[in-house]
Amino acid sequence: MESAMVIASSKDLSRVEVDLSANSVEDVQLYVEAKSLGFQARCNAGGEVQTIILKACGEIGFGRYPWLLADGIDISASLEAVEAVFGLQHSRRESGVKPVLGHVGIAIRYDFPAHSIHFEFDPATRRLRMVTISVR
Repeated sequence: MESAMVIASSKDLSRVEVDLSANSVEDVQLYVEAKSLGFQARCNAGGEVQTIILKACGEIGFGRYPWLLADGIDISASLEAVEAVFGLQHSRRESGVKPVLGHVGIAIRYDFPAHSIHFEFDPATRRLRMVTISVR
């Protein structure tokens, strides 16, 4: 694939794992992680990416995702900056205390025909903590 861009080398990958506990080959999942780059991905048995998670630090063991997101948004952008680019969200969770999770920040989701983008914000700073992109 000549048009592909390499964004991480094998030295950046901290974990590649195959879940063999599935009941069938179709249910096998592949997990790829580059902790120092704040990146995680989950692929199906055919190698198709199902979920991508980008981190803005703060989680133990993870670095900051180093590249810009859509329209120059940085991984530590404010809630207002994300809303300025993406507009009115399809779903919103307010900050508060949740069972098991503890104190959580605002989370917003944008749905598109083939994928959804979920932005989670730090409860104290209202800046991005994590971005999750998933196939619908």
